[in-house]
Amino acid sequence: MNRESIDFTQYSDVHWKAQDSDSDSLLFFKLGSSGIEGASNFLKKAKFKHCYINSESNLEIKGVTSVSTKTWEEMREESLNHFYPLDQKLKLIGITGTNGKTTVTDLVRQLCLAHSIPVKTIGTLGVFEDEEKTKDFSLTTPDYVDLRKVLSGFSGVACIEMSSHALDQKRFGSLRLDVAAWTSFSQDHLDYHLSMEDYFKAKLKIFEYLKPGARLLIASTQVDLIKAIKKEQRISVEPVKASGAFFKAVYNQENLGLANGVLKELGFTILLDRKLSPPPGRFNIFENGDLKVVIDFAHTPAGIESIGRSIREAFPDHQLVTLFGCGGDRDKTKRAPMGKAASQWSSFVILTSDNPRFEDENSIIDDIVPGVSVPFERIAKRKKAIQYAVEKFKSDSVVLLIAGKGHEEYIDQKGVKTPYSDEEVVKALLKEV
Repeated sequence: MNRESIDFTQYSDVHWKAQDSDSDSLLFFKLGSSGIEGASNFLKKAKFKHCYINSESNLEIKGVTSVSTKTWEEMREESLNHFYPLDQKLKLIGITGTNGKTTVTDLVRQLCLAHSIPVKTIGTLGVFEDEEKTKDFSLTTPDYVDLRKVLSGFSGVACIEMSSHALDQKRFGSLRLDVAAWTSFSQDHLDYHLSMEDYFKAKLKIFEYLKPGARLLIASTQVDLIKAIKKEQRISVEPVKASGAFFKAVYNQENLGLANGVLKELGFTILLDRKLSPPPGRFNIFENGDLKVVIDFAHTPAGIESIGRSIREAFPDHQLVTLFGCGGDRDKTKRAPMGKAASQWSSFVILTSDNPRFEDENSIIDDIVPGVSVPFERIAKRKKAIQYAVEKFKSDSVVLLIAGKGHEEYIDQKGVKTPYSDEEVVKALLKEV
């Protein structure tokens, strides 16, 4: 179909999710896995003033126009430029990597705050403007329409976590980065990408979003990653040390080096003598007597291995006990490797659940067990597992690592997200010890 013009005076807003749209809205509906029939059934029930769908097939639905994907993207861009224009002074940072995206993004925010630089961050922890959390998305990287709504009118520094899913699905539209960073690369998301090669190719797409002359930073200690990325725009930066147990971990020194590096690339002079805090759910330490509890989002084999090693280095006089599970309906091939990684630095392992979704939590644990090579216990209910661990090791010189959920405040099981927090459970238990 030929390109048609849009009279924006007829609409109050632009949306990509039909459930957010209303009778005055312009809706850009993207054809998904349910196909044209599924889209048709969905749109018949949706509210909108007009809808464009990227399909070569015409839908016999009032107010719905089918256009080619190229035309759909052009019209969406024109609409977003009208409703949600970007400020020319906006400086955009993109962060990708298997582990560390959230930490780098939050360290960028903290460094900006310490130097009175207006900042927005978008990622796993939600949307922050300076110190205030303003929005939560269910995805690490929201859709392009949502990104434009968050960024519109902002003239400071914005830092976005760029997940492999988002890069593969082209969720960044016409956004272009002033600088980027790649934290790490290891196994994850093979339920989606199917192979490490495809996963790596998805990550490489971050280069497509760099402005001319913009560069991508990698920690100089990530030797294999540097060798694998053969791009002129790639440069390496040195890790940066800081005070506190959080920064005793080499990977957090890498993360701080990247946060410092991307801001320097933007022309800012950054002083690293300011107090920096771990982001929520990242190496958060709680103590009672000899027992120390570390809550961390580590949910990959490399993540578990790295934090295990870092805890042993930070607390050499303590034994490490690791409590974790694996997410349901996600990459099953990483489950046994997770058990192996936990065993590498732990004297004892406790296997439990972690967002089982529609899988049986005990079946997930069964998949982890072959990788475990140290004494272990299995307790499917996460709260009971933590209660067991705190009671068993309360009088010992132990660091209890509770991995996998970090900042999350729910358990996702059978389609229901039940309120739950590792931190709240731990705080309550340590009061009783």
